[in-house]
Amino acid sequence: MDFTNSVLPNTQFILQKIPHLIRLKLMNTKMITPSIQIEIDKGRYIVKTANSYDEISQALSLRFEVFYQEFSNHKYSSPLPYDIDFYDFGCDHLIVKEKESEKVIACYRLRSDNSHKKLKRFYTEGEFQIDDFLNSLGNKLELGRACVHKDHRKGTVISLLWAGILEYAQKSGSRFMFGCSSVSRNDFEQIPNMLSWLEENDGFINHLAINVHSKYTLPKELSYLKNTIITERSSQKALNSLMHMYVLAGAKLSREFAYDSEMDCIDFFTLIDLDTIPNAFKKKFAA
Repeated sequence: MDFTNSVLPNTQFILQKIPHLIRLKLMNTKMITPSIQIEIDKGRYIVKTANSYDEISQALSLRFEVFYQEFSNHKYSSPLPYDIDFYDFGCDHLIVKEKESEKVIACYRLRSDNSHKKLKRFYTEGEFQIDDFLNSLGNKLELGRACVHKDHRKGTVISLLWAGILEYAQKSGSRFMFGCSSVSRNDFEQIPNMLSWLEENDGFINHLAINVHSKYTLPKELSYLKNTIITERSSQKALNSLMHMYVLAGAKLSREFAYDSEMDCIDFFTLIDLDTIPNAFKKKFAA
């Protein structure tokens, strides 16, 4: 048996989560209480900011299921099935719950400049050098750790998430929304086509310096993704559903992209200016 490739990664994965899980169990009222209260009731679902241990725990468990068991090529088995890090204690968790089962079936992790939960930096700063952006004027809202249970990936749930995000952005006084958009390994071959589409449709960030930290640079075996030239006209179908939604909201992506070895995915810094978001998008997803 190859212990290096099987047992050790899982052991490390479990050990690095334990301090955060202990902290989760000991969360006090201030840590659980969201900076901004959101609650939108619609049909069989409700979208809200999590305000209980059970809701936050369910969101972290859903993230583990989607990220590590469904999409990642690195399959992690763990008696502690949670995707958790220290950022989870300094952010709000926007969730969608199914009323009948009371299960969390979708979630986003949100952190605004105006949050009472203080963190020294944003999660995105771990992968990208974004000082140029952070020093620009306007309040900022980071979106991250987005996922939807495979049985609920449909328009209603996506619409509810966006209704919650837009209301949260408005209540937090945010001008910009930003974060990482991910492409899983199964879709790596689509990246050259996606880059071509973004070039044709003014989809890149050109007014800010956005670079990748050395730890997240592309490994040699993936360097071809940046050098492959698409000659035929590309298609928006090259974008995955989450990126497609961001583009509909007027998002622009970084030319430089990062490789996340733990998640085995490629990340693009993604930026949405709420002052220029299309009115049609706002109307479609308004609560």
